Amino acid sequence: MKEIIKKHTVMVVMVIFGIVLFSGMQIVKSLLMGYIIDSISQIDVLMHQLGWLLGFLVLYMGIQIYQNMMTQKLKSDIHFDINQRLYDAYVTFSPEDFHRMDTSDYLNVLNNQVTMIMEQYVQPYLSICSLSVSFVFASIFIGSIHLSLLFFLYGFGIALVFFNRCFRHELKKNQLSYVEAQHQWIASIRGFCDNFDVIRNFQIEQKFRSFLDHRNKIQANCNLRANGFMKVLSSFDIGIGHLMFFGLLVYGVFLIDQKELTIGALLSVMQASNLIIDPMTDYADLKNQIHA
Repeated sequence: MKEIIKKHTVMVVMVIFGIVLFSGMQIVKSLLMGYIIDSISQIDVLMHQLGWLLGFLVLYMGIQIYQNMMTQKLKSDIHFDINQRLYDAYVTFSPEDFHRMDTSDYLNVLNNQVTMIMEQYVQPYLSICSLSVSFVFASIFIGSIHLSLLFFLYGFGIALVFFNRCFRHELKKNQLSYVEAQHQWIASIRGFCDNFDVIRNFQIEQKFRSFLDHRNKIQANCNLRANGFMKVLSSFDIGIGHLMFFGLLVYGVFLIDQKELTIGALLSVMQASNLIIDPMTDYADLKNQIHA
């Protein structure tokens, strides 16, 4: 995987550049929201700055489009590269080595497993990169407004990480079982197709149907254990994220009452807090996918 990333160094740099730009624009958006609220008593001044606000929105949209396009291009290039490496390796096999694997095995690797690599390895790492940059920018921004607000979020974040680490071995075991079940299911379908005439001629449709039902049930159960368990953990992570958000809001109101924070500053913090809370919950979810 490192060799593939190294091969696409230019695209990786362009993606990272887009991530940094967009993360910076998100912080500026948070700052502007607070500025607008605190400037409510100076509405005439604010009206004269509408042009700058519209310009910011256009720039914000343009940078977001650039980041999304570069990210998708990198993912497409990596997907192509993985497929190319696989079939380049296969064509070098001797006939004896090639026929040691069933056709369904090759189909499983080139289709299901490559897709799984993209969804559970490449995409999570790209997302973690984006979330990490946003996390750093937002941490600096919130810490510069009130350090205790940042420590409040970090405390919940550490608890969230340790909570998810307790289940990483179970996630890996479930995912390996699902991969094996998929392999067996594809082999069963291949066997059905290859032996269709025999099945019909000897009238053993019901027997083979029972066999397929058994394999299908195993795959469905493994899918439920692997993806269902991951969804349950993801729901817990999202719930903890909501608790962090509303807890931060209550604490911010307390600081306003103590004259340590303005309403505009709290609004900026709440907007920027999503760049810390979302990365924490998404990071936990993505790490679960990687561990799986």
